[in-house]
Amino acid sequence: MATHTAAYIFGKAAANAAVKAGHAIRAIPRTFVEKAGEGHRSGATEGDMKGQQIILNDLSAQFPDALFLGEEDSAHPRALPKENPVWLFSGGPHFVVDPTDSTTRYGNYMAGWSVGIGIMKGGEITGSVIYAPADNEGSLVVAETSKGTHLYEWDEARGRCHFGDVLRRIP
Repeated sequence: MATHTAAYIFGKAAANAAVKAGHAIRAIPRTFVEKAGEGHRSGATEGDMKGQQIILNDLSAQFPDALFLGEEDSAHPRALPKENPVWLFSGGPHFVVDPTDSTTRYGNYMAGWSVGIGIMKGGEITGSVIYAPADNEGSLVVAETSKGTHLYEWDEARGRCHFGDVLRRIP
């Protein structure tokens, strides 16, 4: 039986959460609202909020002691304040979440946006997951410190990415 590293286990969970969030937010209407005081290039959509909530709920259910630093404000009990997220640098696993990187492209129904999750332990990045649901019917990049970076393509017929047991089937 294969023994997996903690980073692999956290990465698998983050990949599942990113794909689930990406599929959910790809299907909802996209109204871009400029964030007050941040200018026309900084905004949010319902997809930003929904994606972050899906990720926080999924990962906190699996890792109840994990903390989260998200791009969007959140009332989630495990979410850290953006102004001073000092707890992110101790213990772990902790997750850094960008529910829709390139919200402008997402809001305009263009490709080139993604869901990103960084994984931290002991104050260091140990892995990351980036899922781009609108590129090539879905592209997933998974990286783990000292293990490399891997690109996987979505297989619509199989309902999952081409990489063995890493992702469960997404309904």
